[in-house]
Amino acid sequence: MRTKTITLVFLPLALTLATHAQTLEVPEVNAEFRIDGIMDEPAWQKALVLELPYEIEPGENTPAPVRTTCYVLSTPHALLVGFEAFDPNPSEIRAHYSDRDRLFRDDFVGFMLDTFADKRRAYTFAVNPLGVQADGLRNETAGDEENYSFDFTWNAAGRITASGYQVEIEIPFSALRFPAGNGAKKWGFGALRAYPRSVRRMLFSARLDRNNSCTLCQLPEIQGFASARPGRSLEVNPTFAAAQSQTRKELDQPTMSQPSRRGDGGLSLLWGITPNLSLAATLNPDFSQVEADAAQLSINRTFALFYPEKRPFFLEGADNFSTPMPVVYTRSLADPQWGLKLTGKEGRSTLGVLARSRRNHQPAAARGAGVLANHVGTPLPCGGLPLPLRSRAVLGAGCHRRKPTSCRLLQPRAGGGWHAAFL
Repeated sequence: MRTKTITLVFLPLALTLATHAQTLEVPEVNAEFRIDGIMDEPAWQKALVLELPYEIEPGENTPAPVRTTCYVLSTPHALLVGFEAFDPNPSEIRAHYSDRDRLFRDDFVGFMLDTFADKRRAYTFAVNPLGVQADGLRNETAGDEENYSFDFTWNAAGRITASGYQVEIEIPFSALRFPAGNGAKKWGFGALRAYPRSVRRMLFSARLDRNNSCTLCQLPEIQGFASARPGRSLEVNPTFAAAQSQTRKELDQPTMSQPSRRGDGGLSLLWGITPNLSLAATLNPDFSQVEADAAQLSINRTFALFYPEKRPFFLEGADNFSTPMPVVYTRSLADPQWGLKLTGKEGRSTLGVLARSRRNHQPAAARGAGVLANHVGTPLPCGGLPLPLRSRAVLGAGCHRRKPTSCRLLQPRAGGGWHAAFL
C-alpha cells in the first residue's frame, strides 16, 4: 500500500542571550593564496590575530599550557583562517592520515562559525597537523550537539614544523549560508585546539562559563566580509540503472533464454531559491552509493539503535529538524517514491518542511516521541505561524489526512520539559 506523510518543524529563534562589547574587525584582501600548510603569503601579515589563552577542558578557563595563534582574514570569495600551534616537544604531536571526520584522537585545530549570529547554529571545521578534515554543524536547539554527517566544500592543509605545526583553511563563501546584503556582516567565531598528551586538553580563544549551557551564546563576534555573497546553487543529479538476466531451463543446455532487461531511473534536485531558503526534491532516488553504516551491537540493549543519516536528500537542512527531544528520525523513511523538502531561515525563525511518499509503514517519529505519532494516510498540508514563544522554544507538527487529530504541536513547559497540544 502506498502511503504519504508530511512532517514540519518550525523553530522561532531566540533573542541573543549574550552580547560582547567588542567586535573584532576581519581585514579583506585581494590576494591569491596557496593552501599548503605554510602561511608564507604576505597577505597573512594583515590578518586579525587571535590568541587561544584559555584551557576549557579539563580546566575551567585556566591558562593554556601551550601557545596557539589564529589568523583570520577574507577575500571577496572566501574566508581564510590560519593556525600556528606551538609545541615544546613536536615529536609528541599526534597526527594520522584517516577518513574524514575521524581525527578527534589527534592533535587538531579548528573553529566554530555562527554566520547568522543567532546563537543557535554554527558551522564547525577542524584540521589535524597532516591536513585531515572534519566538518559539521553544532546545534544548540538540539541540546548542544554536533553532527558531522555534513560534508562541505572547502580546502585545508597542515604541516608539522620544528616548533609545532601550522594549518591553513580556506572556506568559500558559496559553501556557507548567511544573510544576503551589502555592507559588513557580524558572525560569531571561536577558535579551538585539541592538545592530547597525558591528559587531553581543549584550548579556546574565549572564556566559556560552564554554568551557561549555551556555548554559541558566548562566542565573540567578528565583523567584515562586505564583499561576501552566499551561494545560490542549482544541482540536478539524474540516475539510471539497468539490469539484464538470462536463465537455462536445464543445466546441460548450451543455450540461454531470451534476455530479460529492465531499467530504473531517478532524479534529485537542490535549488537555492534565496540565500536563506533551499528546496530539495527527489523522484525515485538511488541511495546505492551512500556510505554503509558502521556495525552496532544489538544484544541486550534497552533502547532501539539509532543510525546517523547519510543520504544526501535527507541531510540537506537536517539540522532544521533537530529538537531537544528527538521527534524526527528520517532513517525510518526507507525507499521513498518521491520527496520534497523546504528548509531555510528568515529573521528570527527557522523553517523545515518535509513531505514524501513511502512504500512502507515505518513512522517518521523517533521511538518514544509520541507527540509525532504517525498514521498511514495521504498528506495533509500543515502550516506554521511565527508565534511569540519564549527563548529557545520549538514548535512542530506532524500531520496526516486519515487521522487529522494526529496533527500535534510540541511545546515547551514553563518549568522545563515538553507537552503535546492538539491542533
